[in-house]
Amino acid sequence: MRYKIGSLIALLLALLLCSTGCNAAFADPSALMHPPQAAGELQGINEALNQAIGGTYSFVYPTSGSYRSSNILKDLDGDGNNEAIVFYMPESDQQIHLNLLCRSQNVWKSTFDLNLQCAAVDRVEFADLYGDEALELVIGTSLYTTNSSREKQLSVYSFSDQILNLRLQTGYTSFAVCNLTGGQKEQLLTMSLSEVAGLVAQDETGVVQETRKRAYARLLGVAESGSQIYGEVSLDSGITAFSAVYSEVLEDQSNAVYIDAYKGPEIMITEVIRYINGRLENPFYNPQTQTNSMTQRTAPVAARDIDDDGRTEIPALHEIPGYTAGPGQQYLVSWMKFDGSRLQVSDTGMMNLDAGYYFSVPEEWNGGVTVEVIDEQTVCYRVWDAAAAQAGDRLFTVALFLEDDWETAQQSGYQKLAAGEGTVYGVLQNTSAN
Repeated sequence: MRYKIGSLIALLLALLLCSTGCNAAFADPSALMHPPQAAGELQGINEALNQAIGGTYSFVYPTSGSYRSSNILKDLDGDGNNEAIVFYMPESDQQIHLNLLCRSQNVWKSTFDLNLQCAAVDRVEFADLYGDEALELVIGTSLYTTNSSREKQLSVYSFSDQILNLRLQTGYTSFAVCNLTGGQKEQLLTMSLSEVAGLVAQDETGVVQETRKRAYARLLGVAESGSQIYGEVSLDSGITAFSAVYSEVLEDQSNAVYIDAYKGPEIMITEVIRYINGRLENPFYNPQTQTNSMTQRTAPVAARDIDDDGRTEIPALHEIPGYTAGPGQQYLVSWMKFDGSRLQVSDTGMMNLDAGYYFSVPEEWNGGVTVEVIDEQTVCYRVWDAAAAQAGDRLFTVALFLEDDWETAQQSGYQKLAAGEGTVYGVLQNTSAN
């Protein structure tokens, strides 16, 4: 098998994705969790809150989601003016409260206070559940300060007459705001992990029970008469935790929610939930085995938009011939798009999960190339001789260097691929393999 090394090096230079590709750079949560500075608009909010509470208190911060501040400004009723939502804990009762503040003639005033009766605020979101261009407040709370796998409580409030009205309350493990029905109203997709008792056997000593796990998703909305359940669908029964949940429009223009989930510490799957012809569907779920084997992979590689086309790809990991797992975990990955009816491969590449880089490769690399890990910073890609079951010519080497060492690396023939956070990614071409 012949490889055009010059072309591959150019491809590496163009497509290497360093920390932004494999280890997504998320904002530091601590940077989102400081109390707001008492200046300008926030100063008026704090003064109104102090006047309403009349005692010592501390701010409380949501532990996940997009809204991590204790003070959240949002236009709930669509009138062009923000309302303020503040989470705090009075020293007097050590209970987490929500305080709603409204502004009239540039003066803030506390109009509503609620004891959330929880140990932690998990997450805050906003959704137009009535389709009226007003926003409902969605709050996830927990009775526990640790163990995120325990079921939490989801509460939905609508805003009117300067107070909050409870519209829906249910348990959840994770949730997402979405619009699976395609109408004006948004919905909530809740994901839950629970245990149910199952009958195993019955003999003269009595009934023997076993506990089995159940994972499921439920699509919820609100109506004038109360909550609305659009449907429920089973998820892989081996799920132990949910990782990421997000909405997307598929190629067939149907709306979908992607759910990345763990089955233990390493194995991951991706579920895709849709609402088709009035029914909630999970196309990858096998009811006979109660599992999703179609997207299961043996390493924690998350689904992502690998080619920046606006649509998510689901990874499938392939065995690399002649490679033994060790420092710098290497994977040959096929990235698959779901078009609404089937999974199709859109890209294939090599991923170094520990070093944090990925690059696209030709299809013939599957079974035709092996990986030699020189050390934790250096990886050599070599032709695989299947007949002899051994590595052949070196193609090129990818290595990580400290910025201070880069000049020496250049003298050794390395070309720069990318750099960031004091690290330089370099590639060394084996010219004899051209």
